[in-house]
Amino acid sequence: MFMKQVLKYILSQVTQSLHFAESKHNISITLSSAIIVFAATQLSNFTLLGAVFSSIAITFCAISIFCSFFALTSKRVILFRNSGSSKNAQNLLFYLDITKFDEATFIERIVKDYSLPKSYKADGFDFDLARQIIATSKVARSKFRLFNLALFCLAVAIAFVVTSIIVSQVLK
Repeated sequence: MFMKQVLKYILSQVTQSLHFAESKHNISITLSSAIIVFAATQLSNFTLLGAVFSSIAITFCAISIFCSFFALTSKRVILFRNSGSSKNAQNLLFYLDITKFDEATFIERIVKDYSLPKSYKADGFDFDLARQIIATSKVARSKFRLFNLALFCLAVAIAFVVTSIIVSQVLK
């Protein structure tokens, strides 16, 4: 019974990481949308060069929104393809380390690291929970990577909006 409690706890931790990633994407979408609205409404007030910078900012915001919407959609996760070696995985609660495991190795590490009896035999429920944990971890990893890309595009867009404002004020 202890194994199932450990697995359920790990699943709840990974699920929290997933929700955190989704919240970050919601904020990114909101900020990008606000920048698009601002840049589009000010487009006619900018000089030609300022309008070009503003248009570039709108493009980067659109890319940021696309990345965030793509991350918020559910994804099909391939469970049996590992991205790294489970020998290097240190933290059994951290979603990035969990993605390096297959379910059998994950359960073996839990038995070893959490001092369960060596004779413990995992059942189907243990393997199902382990698969769910690994799948959720892979989705969280994907969402955080897409958030980093969306955040980069948002930062570039902000830089171009600020540049378009400065250029338009200087050239007027």
